[in-house]
Amino acid sequence: MELTNKEERFLNLLNTHRGIIYRLVKVYARSPADQEDLAQEMALQLWRSFDHFLGKSQFSTWMYRVCLNTALSHYKSIQRPTIVPIEEISIGSDQVGTDHHEERLALLYQHIQGLPLSDRAVVFLYLEGLSGQEIAKSLGISEVNTRVRLTRIKDRLKKQLATYGYEL
Repeated sequence: MELTNKEERFLNLLNTHRGIIYRLVKVYARSPADQEDLAQEMALQLWRSFDHFLGKSQFSTWMYRVCLNTALSHYKSIQRPTIVPIEEISIGSDQVGTDHHEERLALLYQHIQGLPLSDRAVVFLYLEGLSGQEIAKSLGISEVNTRVRLTRIKDRLKKQLATYGYEL
């Protein structure tokens, strides 16, 4: 079966920006199975709304918005997982043998997962390298709100990671 021009264009764009999905599911889903389910849901929602992408913004900006909305909807639709207090998160024996960078990254993701949903979106887009203006546009909030929230989130994460001897 031959692909239509629309399908081929969508698949090329999706393939080019697939890293967005993989990084985002790490923020909103804990287990590999949940991450896979969420990634598939994001791809499906991107396809369903592809006709609404008018090219007025970059594809990646539009993709962030669709995927973040999908993640938030998915998260709200499932039963909330038990929140693990930050003090109980360990980087103990199950991570022996991983390199120092991977430990730090895993710990950072664990703490990001402990943030409120809207703050996860802000920090994710920040970690993706988006500017304050781009984050504000993607989330539909003001730039000032974006800067304030980023400062508060960074301060919170710095304090939490400092208890493990890490700096952000």
